[in-house]
Amino acid sequence: MKILLLNLCLILGCVVQSGAQAVGTEGACEVGRTAPPTGLRRWGASARVEVYIRMPDFAEKDVTALLTAVQNWDASYSENGSGVRFEYRGIVREAKTCSNCLTIVRGETTDKQHGAELQAFGKRGDQIIDYA
Repeated sequence: MKILLLNLCLILGCVVQSGAQAVGTEGACEVGRTAPPTGLRRWGASARVEVYIRMPDFAEKDVTALLTAVQNWDASYSENGSGVRFEYRGIVREAKTCSNCLTIVRGETTDKQHGAELQAFGKRGDQIIDYA
């Protein structure tokens, strides 16, 4: 579970950072080293992302660890310059497809090296993430 959370933090942190100018080189994501390859999709500047956890994908004890990851993603907004904020909104039975929604689910990934992936979707045909 700790490896999954670390990978989720790296993936989301780098996707957020890729949409903003890097403030400095400290903690910068390096593809293949500290981050997986990312596409061109990113959250809109200063987006307020509602985060949900799909149940019963996770045990109750896992939720606390996932919330720590969400808090870490949110705390990085000022460091990476994107202004993107993440707010935990609760447990759901189905993945959300609303604007600026992120649903954390458990499932198979195509990226076996990192063990987690971000599946991002846009509704307008541009590179901005609407939901993930």
